[in-house]
Amino acid sequence: MAVLGLDLGERRIGVAANLVGSLVVELPTIEYSVATAAVSAIGLLVHEREIATIVVGTPRVGTPLESFVVLLVDRLPGVELVQLDEALTTKEAERQAGTSADTDAIAARLILEQYLAMKEQV
Repeated sequence: MAVLGLDLGERRIGVAANLVGSLVVELPTIEYSVATAAVSAIGLLVHEREIATIVVGTPRVGTPLESFVVLLVDRLPGVELVQLDEALTTKEAERQAGTSADTDAIAARLILEQYLAMKEQV
């Protein structure tokens, strides 16, 4: 069962996927100006890669990203949506990234790896 990890931002969404086994790969970051366009891009990934679960770093309360999560749920019926505390993932992504890496995709990978580690413990 394939899993997609998302690090939500107001203009960029980091994306990572676990398609087989325990391997997590970073995918190209989605840049957007309209939330519905970003959700459409995510929907395409879900369809192409047969994603069953999306893990989203929990957005801060009171930000527009809360409504983005609601939009994901509405537009992607049948896909399980899991929210996970993303505390410090951006800082850790910046630490790992160096100068040229995509910190959003790294943060998405970290969120997804955290989710998979939690599932292994259950």
